[in-house]
Parts: sequence; structure tokens; C-alpha cells
Amino acid sequence: MATILIAPYPSHGHVNPTLKLARSLRERGHRVLYAGPPDARELVLRAGFEFFPVLETHLPVGSFDAFGAKGFKEHVRKLRAYTRRIDSALQGIGDGELDDLFERTKPDLVVCDCMLPYPALVAHGRDVPAVFFCGTIPREFIHPFLARPPTTFGRRMRAFAVGALLSLMALLGVAPRMRKHHARIARRYGYPVEQLPTEPEPILVRGLPELILAPREFAEPSGHLDSQYLYVGPSIDLDRPPTEFPWEKLAKDKPLVLFSLGGMGGYNRTLEQRVLETVFAAARARPQWQFVFAVNPTHEARDFEADNVVAVKHAPLLQLLGRASTVITHGGFNTVKECIHFGVPMVVIPLAFDQPAVARQVESRGLGVHCPPRELEAQALLRHLDSLMTEPRWRASAEAMRARFHEADRETPIADAVEGLLRRPRAEDAQLASEASGR
Repeated sequence: MATILIAPYPSHGHVNPTLKLARSLRERGHRVLYAGPPDARELVLRAGFEFFPVLETHLPVGSFDAFGAKGFKEHVRKLRAYTRRIDSALQGIGDGELDDLFERTKPDLVVCDCMLPYPALVAHGRDVPAVFFCGTIPREFIHPFLARPPTTFGRRMRAFAVGALLSLMALLGVAPRMRKHHARIARRYGYPVEQLPTEPEPILVRGLPELILAPREFAEPSGHLDSQYLYVGPSIDLDRPPTEFPWEKLAKDKPLVLFSLGGMGGYNRTLEQRVLETVFAAARARPQWQFVFAVNPTHEARDFEADNVVAVKHAPLLQLLGRASTVITHGGFNTVKECIHFGVPMVVIPLAFDQPAVARQVESRGLGVHCPPRELEAQALLRHLDSLMTEPRWRASAEAMRARFHEADRETPIADAVEGLLRRPRAEDAQLASEASGR
């Protein structure tokens, strides 16, 4: 059997989607290993897998914690410290600090997070097949300017504008010197520097397939993408251990509204606080409902306690979703997929990154309502919750997409896709991905 190395970004939202794949591959007899910065260690070990830390001197524990800054100056200070750590880590990769990982693990396949793509470059230099996995919807729908423009001139202008902005940020010390580091790493591992992309959020190794962990019917609007995307089952790990929770505080005779701000937070502390206070005001206006607040690590749960509100930093979402009537979420891709898995309608209040695009997908599929956070008001939120609670159309759409999710898990399990890549020569990977994208 094969040795498969999984290299996720070190956060709940990136490790959790890989766990079902890892368990499935292990059940099929493969050796499954994880590697990454030390911040991923506890998440992986808790799930029962081997973990190989890398780049420890550059990215010590805490390097990927949420900023949680209370003001602009503090945010800039933390961003500059983070940038220095990333620059140092990329310098280390260019010096060959990932080579020892490959020598020790000798992987037959690397499953690499799009957010930390560097193991794929090392795999290229060692002639080891690799596949990317994406923790969200295709990037063209998150950042439309990343879609292939219709003319070469347009593409050049976009690349120039983005490159100029990133160069300016690098001069100010708030962004790593990505192009310089990428070129150095590419040369070390025999990858053509001229093929490196210039857009942000790059897929550094072109032609590799990219796994989207959701059926196409949810993750992609209508229309064709000229891409390497492989749409597979949602890969929700129902076996992950639950978080401790005061179950005795829940009223069993009230409809449950679950509110989660995600596992990290710190995107915009002031905006998050406003959202929390608005949802709390709505909760206090509906004493006949039971609310659970998962406020994330950057906020204090005790600030949002009431007779009908149980507030915690982290909540066992999978166990609560089985009881929930509706969910209020920040729009993290994993939380949204878990809501769909249980057929629960949503109010999505996106805060950053891919979340606005995910919120638009939720609304366009009739699975819930998109509420921009700066426009959020308690009375409007209550109207949306009343609608989700009482109008059958929401539950019907959620149940239909739930059925499609379960069908995708049966028909296109992610473990099948990964094993298929093991059996194919590298030259066939791009053809496989192209065929899957056109389906």
C-alpha cells in the first residue's frame, strides 16, 4: 500500500476537511501522514494520525493564531511580525528545509493545501505525484479578477496591478516578498520560473488537479470553468471528537438557533463585536427560542450569556446541528457544508476572505439568507429567522441539497479520487482533471 502525505494549513477549517479522507485511506490499508507548521500538531494528533512538524524555528506555535487586534496600529504591528515569520519560512524552504521531510516519509503522493502549496514544488523536484485540495469554492468566484481574462492585454494589466500592489505592501513590510521566494524555490526544485503565476493566491505548480470538497451543484455557478478542478464528495468528518459543552443548560422544549463565528476569528474585531451584539439583541427579543453562541477564541463568552443563550468559545457543531432549527454563521465553507449535511437553513453574515462568495452561493441555492455585516440590524435578522423557521421553502431547498451532498459522498468519495491519482502516471493527471471539470 502507499504512503500518503497530507500537508494542510494549520487551522481547524483546513485540517478538519482532510480527516475523513485520511480515515478512509487508512481503512483501505494506506499509511497516512500529516506534516505542517507546529500549530497543526494538536489538531492532527487528537484525530489519531502521525504528524511531522516542519519549519519550527520560523513558525513556532502561535504563528497562525488569529490577530484579534483592538486597533489599526496593533493590527499593523501583528501583520508585520507575521510577514517576517513567513519571509523567514520561505527563505528556509528555498534553503531545502523540506527535503528532510521527504527523506523521512518517502511519500508516494502528496495532498497539498492550496494555502500552503510549497510541498507540491518539492514533490515536483522529487518526481512525486501531488494533488491540491481547496477548502472553499473555486477561487474565480471569490475573486472575479482571477478568472482568465478574454485578452492577453487584460491579463497583463491585471497581473501588473496586482504585482504592483503586492510589491508596495512588501516594501511597507506588511506582505512577504512572494515573487522573490517563489522563484528561488522553483529553481531549487527544477520548476520553470517563467511558469510561476503572477496572480495572488497562486497555484504554484500548474497542471496539478485541485480537489473541491463539495458537489459542483453547490460550489460552482452555472457556466464552464477552464480549470483543473475535481469535484468530489463534501468529505465531512462526522467522527471527529466533540468539544466539551454544557448540555444541561439547553432547553429541550424550545427551537434551537445555533450561532457560530468560526474557529479562528480576529478578522475585524470591531465588526465581529458589532455582529455579536446585534445577534445577542435579537436573541433576547425571542425568549421562546434557545440560542447557542460560539463566539470564537478572540471574544469572551461570558459577555453574551442570558436566560435563553448558552455562550461558549467553541461548540460541538455536528452534535448541535442535529437539533438545530436554523443557524447563523460567518459563512466558513466547512460550517456551511455541515449545515447542508444536516438540512438546516442558514443566515450567513460573512466577515472576510471567501465568506461573501460562499454566502452568495447559499442564497442563490435557496439555502438561506445573505446578510452583509455592516448592514445587519436586529429587527431585520429577526425577520429572516422568522422566515427560515416558518416557511417550508427553506427547509425543502436545504433537504434537496442535503440529498445531493449525500449522493456525492457515495458516488465520488474523495478517497477514490486520491487513489485514482496514485494509479496514474503524472502526465495523465491534467487530462483527468480536465475531464472531471467538464462534467
